[in-house]
Amino acid sequence: MLLLAITYLDLDMALDEPKPTMPTDASSVDERANYNRWIKANKVVIRIITNSISRTIRGSIEAKENAKDLLEAIKADQEERRLKAEGQLTVNYVSQNKSKGKGKGKKKVNVQEAKSNKKEKGAQKKCFFCGKNGHFKKDCLKRKSWFEKRGIPFKADSK
Repeated sequence: MLLLAITYLDLDMALDEPKPTMPTDASSVDERANYNRWIKANKVVIRIITNSISRTIRGSIEAKENAKDLLEAIKADQEERRLKAEGQLTVNYVSQNKSKGKGKGKKKVNVQEAKSNKKEKGAQKKCFFCGKNGHFKKDCLKRKSWFEKRGIPFKADSK
C-alpha cells in the first residue's frame, strides 16, 4: 500500500534510480532539475516511510539519507525480528521441585520438546483404579468386577 502511494505521488524515482551526481556550474538545467526532483522525492519518501512504521521499529533503525537504504534496513530488521521470534518460541510452566520438597519453580521449555513429551505421556495409558499401564480407569476389568461384587450397576463413563 505504501509503495502504491509513493508511485501515485510520482516519488518512486527515489527508490528506483540511484542518487544523481551533484550538479556543477557546467551542468545543464535539466540535470539540475532532475537532481532537485530526486532530492525532494527522497526526502518525502523517507518521511512517508518513517511515519508509517511503528515506533519500536523506528527506534531500532539508524537514520538513512537514502530512501532505498532505509527500506533495505527495515527489511533486514524485520527479518532479524522474525528469526529471533522463531528461535525464542518457549512455554513457561510451573512444576513441583521434588528435590527440595517445597516451593514451586518455573522452567522454560521448547515448544517442540513439550509437544513430543506430551505425546509420549499420552501413549502411556495408566489406570487410576488398579495402577496398571495399558488401559484407563473406565476400561478397567478389576473396577468392573469390583462394581459387580457390590451389586452396583457398572457404567463405563461414570467416575
